[in-house]
Amino acid sequence: SEPINILHGTHDEIHIFAWPGDNGVLNHFISTDQGKSFKEDNIPGKWISQDQGYAGSGTNAKGDIVIFQTGNDKPGVFVWSYYNPDTQKWQFHTTTIDYRYTYAFFLPGDNNDLTITAMRDVHRRELNYPTAPDGQFDYIFNAIKYFYVKDVTQQNPQLIQKVITDVQPKNDTDHDITYIVDTYIDTFGRVHVLYDNQYDGAHHAILANGQVIKDERQDIDYAVKMRIAQDSKGHFYIISTSRDGKTLNVYPGTADDTDGTQLEPPTKLDISQFPGCEDYDFCHLPTFTVPRNGHQLSDTIDGTYGNHGNEIYF
Repeated sequence: SEPINILHGTHDEIHIFAWPGDNGVLNHFISTDQGKSFKEDNIPGKWISQDQGYAGSGTNAKGDIVIFQTGNDKPGVFVWSYYNPDTQKWQFHTTTIDYRYTYAFFLPGDNNDLTITAMRDVHRRELNYPTAPDGQFDYIFNAIKYFYVKDVTQQNPQLIQKVITDVQPKNDTDHDITYIVDTYIDTFGRVHVLYDNQYDGAHHAILANGQVIKDERQDIDYAVKMRIAQDSKGHFYIISTSRDGKTLNVYPGTADDTDGTQLEPPTKLDISQFPGCEDYDFCHLPTFTVPRNGHQLSDTIDGTYGNHGNEIYF
């Protein structure tokens, strides 16, 4: 009932996570022969059933894996399990937070730590805002938060929290006000968060040691489709499908850029034969081989993007 998640293992394994139906069961399929065959097991834990919440996964170069769900409006909750390749065991956690934060990115660190970013996703009344007019969408996304777990091996790991942005709505109908698009940890350990601000466009926030050190507007054609990556030398790029879906736009960092905020004009690659489209739910943004999926930095990438019933590989 939720999109599957796919990760690349340290020994070229393929990990697939899937939710059959809505009964709170999490399947894990693993292949060690390039997908010719798969072994299946279930990841134990008190997973959310019925209204299962948004799910996702992440990994690192050591082979640590995290799989998660988000649920509840107020208080919110992260339901997650962490795999330690040394012990070959999963450890399940339920972590309560103030409000529901969804569309999350869970990024395992190198020292049993965990970085999480997500956007607040609750009914307007939960924040004491007037409800939306009848027939209008009543959930609101107007804050993004950074969470950090220093030691995932603890039975009840504590969350360090930091607000990245919190924008007041200008009326009773605006809802996608600060829409999180991507999160990435660079080769210096900085956390990059790309998000679309409904009122002034694309933003690129950067955190170091848990503090926001930059939050800069970026000139990106279609902000809800952007992703960030580095090449083998650590140079930054932002890649996005265009609003009309006809080009894949590659924005390289300038020669003097050190963090992906100083960008050159885009190189536009013609994808009109297999176009994307504007809808951000059913025409998903580019997804490609980056470290959080288990891939090394490289000068080439594989990727996909969506257009309703079509899935396009590049």
